[in-house]
Amino acid sequence: MKIINRTLILETAEFLIEQQGMRKTSLSQVAKELGVSHAALYKYFANKEDLWTSLAFGWLNKELADVFHFDPRPYDSKVMLLHDWLWTLTESKKKAYDANQKMFKLYTTYIDNNPVVLNKHLHELKEKISELLHYSNDIDLSTVLEAFAVFSAPSFAHTWDSHLQERFEDVWKLMLPGLTRLLGEERG
Repeated sequence: MKIINRTLILETAEFLIEQQGMRKTSLSQVAKELGVSHAALYKYFANKEDLWTSLAFGWLNKELADVFHFDPRPYDSKVMLLHDWLWTLTESKKKAYDANQKMFKLYTTYIDNNPVVLNKHLHELKEKISELLHYSNDIDLSTVLEAFAVFSAPSFAHTWDSHLQERFEDVWKLMLPGLTRLLGEERG
């Protein structure tokens, strides 16, 4: 029997998904492509959903590496840090969409249609903002993400045109007074 590992399974599944989509790809097909039994995959993944979730998060973490590894050290202002982090999130999602719309749609549709997976992604984004800003009010963090969702939520990808940054800055300017108060950077 062929020797497999988690990475090889993920790569094979990704290849098959790119060829035929998630709905048409089964664990049996992944196993067949690898030359192993269907049961051999269960050593690495509990079920098909576990495999798909691992694939989706692997793709998302790769595409959002700049977001999750954002360096706050150059910033004196929490407001400017938040601006640049939100823009990095926006840019990262747009680049992923532009690079491969088919895979972007496959993975983001999977994430958006699975509340547990979507909530995990949103929680990770809020955790990152909280860590960067040293701010922990979950409702406020959710509100910030919701206010800028049009720039990062996959359902709005069709609107990400050449005016994206201009529209982002317009929303930012509108939100700036409230964010300045929220983060305690009012001058006065």
